[in-house]
Amino acid sequence: MQISSSGADEALLAPSETRFRGVALGAIVVLLSAVVFELVLFATNSSGGALNTPSTIVYDATIMGASLLCALRVAAHRSERAAWSLMGLAIALWGGGEIYYDAVLANAASPPFPSPADAL
Repeated sequence: MQISSSGADEALLAPSETRFRGVALGAIVVLLSAVVFELVLFATNSSGGALNTPSTIVYDATIMGASLLCALRVAAHRSERAAWSLMGLAIALWGGGEIYYDAVLANAASPPFPSPADAL
């Protein structure tokens, strides 16, 4: 069954599916806004480098938001649940490694290699 976004088809969706769709759409809008914010910082050369705090926070939040979208897909639909779970877990671990590096290792004079961030 193919579901379009027209009003008539929206009435056929269960309330939980409509709620998940609204949350997912909101998350996508926030993630796209974060990408635009990063592009503006990069284009105007006002980011101050890769470890600038606003840029780092937006970047890390974008990765974790993508993981959240995968989790919403897992919760909303039974089909392909294992694949979406593994993708969400992989993205969450990537985000965890980025956050650990930014919080602990970014300003270290000689960060260890490999580090716990590499393990994530």
